[in-house]
Amino acid sequence: MSLNLGTSKDAGTATEGSRLCPIVMACDERFAMPLATALRSLYENNKRHWPIQVHILTDRFSQDMRQRVSDSLPGGAADLRWVEADVELFRTYPLPQQFTPISLARLSIPQLFSGTARRVLYLDADLLVLGDLEELCNMDMGNAPIAAVIDSCIDPDFKAGRIERWPGVPKVENYFNSGVLLFDIDVCIRHELTRQAMDYLSTHKTSPYPDQNALNVACDRAWKVLDSRWNFQGHYLIPTAVDKLPASQRPVIAHFITVNKPWTPGYRSVNARLYNHYRKRTRFRRSFSDIVIDVIESLRSRVRLRSRLRRVLYPAQGA
Repeated sequence: MSLNLGTSKDAGTATEGSRLCPIVMACDERFAMPLATALRSLYENNKRHWPIQVHILTDRFSQDMRQRVSDSLPGGAADLRWVEADVELFRTYPLPQQFTPISLARLSIPQLFSGTARRVLYLDADLLVLGDLEELCNMDMGNAPIAAVIDSCIDPDFKAGRIERWPGVPKVENYFNSGVLLFDIDVCIRHELTRQAMDYLSTHKTSPYPDQNALNVACDRAWKVLDSRWNFQGHYLIPTAVDKLPASQRPVIAHFITVNKPWTPGYRSVNARLYNHYRKRTRFRRSFSDIVIDVIESLRSRVRLRSRLRRVLYPAQGA
């Protein structure tokens, strides 16, 4: 299966003097606010590497919205490059609701940067970068095509024999989360990573996690396992904000997996304060109406919770 990679006249050319490899993100306009917030956290916590080169793989992202994202970043910090990705092929896939065709664009990274970059770091938009990325960008990968972090939900269930919880997910030796991926471009090309991933997708068009499943199959037993601090996914399991964890447990990248994000109206996330610390410095800071909606949704959530508790504690009254 062939893949049109889109165009960017300067994709992959390195920013002179940078100690970070090129960084790639991919989203459409619906994720403009999280994109700007993630970028803001990246630049604020990696100031010694300015200007940092970031390529945004996009689909249907208006020029006005691109400008809002660019204007959300500190002056002199960003070497931001917008790459139009041709994702028409992926529009034929019956993608799950939380995914869009641009979600699959990360599969094109090896071809897009072949011959122009040795390493590329991919980041999802629903995360915060809370520390320096130089160590990650320059770590020894051996002969692995990619380095990633174990998926904190799926992999433990697989190893405990609870495969039935994840229908449609392929059984691999270790299952990683695709929200943070360090690519060794030359090894990816030799490994034919993109072709293998696309071959999987062509025969598994109803995959529940399309890009993640495809990459796990393509890299089975060949990828490098990273420490969880490079893609911390347990934000919804702990009672404190990730920046308040002990220093030895504090993540460099906090990835807000699941449908409940720190910006979700009504969701009482312990990380909402931390997230808003970066969001309010962008052109997407919360408006008065956003705050009102959040308060209303929070009250509704409390009412629903009290109703459920009442039915549990006093079942006779609920009959």
